[in-house]
Amino acid sequence: MALSDLLDLKPAALDDAQRQRVALGRSLVRDARGYLFDSPFAEQSDRARTHVRSVTTQWQHENERTSIFTTGSIEEALSTADRVALMHQGFIHQVGTPRDLYERPADMFVAGYLGAPPMNLVPAFPMGEQLVMPLTTMLLDAPLLERIGDRGVVVAGIRPEHCYDGSGPLAATVTDKVEITTRIDDVEWRGSSQFAYLGYEIEPAVEDLLNEVEDLLEFDLFQNFMVAELAADSTLKPGMSIRVVIPRQRVHIFDPETGENLTLA
Repeated sequence: MALSDLLDLKPAALDDAQRQRVALGRSLVRDARGYLFDSPFAEQSDRARTHVRSVTTQWQHENERTSIFTTGSIEEALSTADRVALMHQGFIHQVGTPRDLYERPADMFVAGYLGAPPMNLVPAFPMGEQLVMPLTTMLLDAPLLERIGDRGVVVAGIRPEHCYDGSGPLAATVTDKVEITTRIDDVEWRGSSQFAYLGYEIEPAVEDLLNEVEDLLEFDLFQNFMVAELAADSTLKPGMSIRVVIPRQRVHIFDPETGENLTLA
């Protein structure tokens, strides 16, 4: 807990982060049937937080202890937990492993809440065997067509990291794909990757529907652009044309009213 140099100090001489580590240590040395932690790393600096979190979870695993953590940090929940219960407005949206929640979100809120940046949620319109989106069109297979039914509008979900530069090696490996060709509005270089922002227009009536969903959830889910997370060595500039390739099996389809993920069987 990085407290060795502080053992002779009185509590009043400790800062908030040190006091939190003391409280954690006092909890961990006790032998209990269960441990409840309420945002136990919130006071730690970014640098210390990872270390304290790792020490805590490693100790609990080694001693085969059951612990329940509450946290508002997405990164902390996904990296720490064996199982996650994602709650919003007092309602549990999904319970499962971190990978389950990230890769198979049960509803639109889970999809839009997890991830940095979060999943792109794009209005889409079923037309025959096709799904028409602002920047592209996708073919629908029979099972998905049946689950969409007579809905006139749905929401397509695409994670930024599943958008590949059409001129890169990853795109060449995708056989069943959705393609986007558009202009880049803006680029953010992040060192290990870069974000390309691809804008589009939304019809006023559809925008009103999406605003109603956001008001109901009290959470911002929708934007009028897509984010593509691309390789850092790709030469991207605002205004240039780009072809983006997305594996079709990576596209999620949601009911905009119930939030249900229609892609899940």
